Amino acid sequence: MAKVKGTSWLIAALLGLAAISMTAVLIGAEATPPQVHAEFPAVVPADLPFNILISADRPISFTLRYGGEQHEAVAQELSGEALLRLELLALPGVQTLELTARDRAGNESHHRFEIFGIPLTQPLVRAPERVVPGEPFSIRVALPPEAIAISELRISLADVPLRVFRNDLEAVALGAVPLGSAAGEQLLTIKLIDGFDRTAVVHHTLRVGDYPQPVQELNVAANVLSVVTPENRALEAAVVEAAHAAAKPEPVWREPFLLPAEGRLTSPFGVPRRFVRGGQVAFHHGTDIAAPVGTPIMATNRGTVVAAGFYPIRGGFTMIDHGGGVFSHYFHQARLHVQVGDLVERGALIGEIGSTGLSTGPHLHWEMRVSGISTDPLAWVDKLFP
Repeated sequence: MAKVKGTSWLIAALLGLAAISMTAVLIGAEATPPQVHAEFPAVVPADLPFNILISADRPISFTLRYGGEQHEAVAQELSGEALLRLELLALPGVQTLELTARDRAGNESHHRFEIFGIPLTQPLVRAPERVVPGEPFSIRVALPPEAIAISELRISLADVPLRVFRNDLEAVALGAVPLGSAAGEQLLTIKLIDGFDRTAVVHHTLRVGDYPQPVQELNVAANVLSVVTPENRALEAAVVEAAHAAAKPEPVWREPFLLPAEGRLTSPFGVPRRFVRGGQVAFHHGTDIAAPVGTPIMATNRGTVVAAGFYPIRGGFTMIDHGGGVFSHYFHQARLHVQVGDLVERGALIGEIGSTGLSTGPHLHWEMRVSGISTDPLAWVDKLFP
């Protein structure tokens, strides 16, 4: 019995060693760290979600740290691989993504990645702080790098959209506050939508100053004023409105604007006037240049002639579309040297000074309008943009 007992003890001991040995072999088979593969974009738009796909050669649990947050989950086994899809919210700038994978035997592998979150671009805007009615001004928005494409850029003044055009470095909009506007504040809004469909909005307060001017009494003869009828006003307004409706969206000028005629500056822009005593006050929407009949009139800048003819109030009238919502008007001409559709260059002869239409003497009434709003013409002279 002793031998039997001894033999049984020895067999039991040997069997125990075998079990320990087999356990060691099994543990050794899973002693290697999990092989993990992560798929995600290296560059992502900040503040938008992105996906990360994690796969491993065995079932794992993992801990993921990104932007100060920690996520824990178990990858599900599918088709012989462990797979997990996770959605994260992209943070701006260079961020580190840390991934720790752990299998059932406790083996771990550690991984570090960098993800760059493209921040939402806030428009860099240059605009005046203060203007007076009738003063033209430009709003300039610096364009972001090409990697952040702009799908849309809107600029509005007092909720009225302005025309926006771009060059290689910036977007530009031209604006003006109409004559007769009250002093106060108007809100300029710049809205940018980038290529990732993210929206950035910037507000700029524009202070509108007083425009005090004494009323000028003209005392125009009744026979001269007889051309000012509702029918004639409507006729000429329709011509101007039709030209505005077909305006070229992009500027066609490449040089500064010039004074269109030589002569004496008489009635300035923006003066409130009465044609007869006790009559209605109306603003002077242009600048008058007095000169002898026949004095040459030049195009203030490059553009397309969109109106040319003789009208009851404007007399010999030419209107040029310079693109970008900018138009120049020339009244009271004795002769016209252009016709509708002509592309004229800066300084080209377009007509001759006269005294046709509502006029008391030979002169050129010259207007510069931005999206239909009259602006001070002299503010354009020798400038590419006001």
